[in-house]
Amino acid sequence: MNDFNRARFIRWNDVETKACPFYIEVNKGSHRSPEEYTEDHPLNEQIDVFSLGNVLYSILMRRDVYEDMEKGDVQKVVKDGVFISIPEEVKGQFSDMENVVAVAISMCHVKNVKERKTAMEVERYLREKLEEYGVSKF
Repeated sequence: MNDFNRARFIRWNDVETKACPFYIEVNKGSHRSPEEYTEDHPLNEQIDVFSLGNVLYSILMRRDVYEDMEKGDVQKVVKDGVFISIPEEVKGQFSDMENVVAVAISMCHVKNVKERKTAMEVERYLREKLEEYGVSKF
C-alpha cells in the first residue's frame, strides 16, 4: 500500500527560508487532499499528510476510505471538508492502539492546510503513544 502519486522534489526558498509551493492542475482522482481539488492552489507536503490519513483509515477499517462513493461525490465532499469518519459505535469497540490510529487519522484529515498537523507532528504523536504502551521496536 502506498500513496506516492504526487512525489516531487520540493525546492527550498533561501530568501524566505521555507519550502516552495508547487502547482498542479486539478486532478480528477478520488484520493486527494482538499487543496488538490482547488484550481491554482499552492501545494506542499501537507497533501501527503492528508493521504497518510487515507492510508491509516484503510488499514484500520480494512476497507478503502471512499469505496462506497462515486469519484465525483468524493471530490465534492473532500473539497467541502467533509471527510469519512469512523462511527462512534465502531470506535467504542477499538483497542487502545486502534484509538491511537483513529486520532492520528483525525490529525491528517483537516481541510485547512495551516491547521493540519505536519508529518513530524503525526510521527511524534504515534511514537509517544508507542512508548507509552511499551512498544520498543519501531
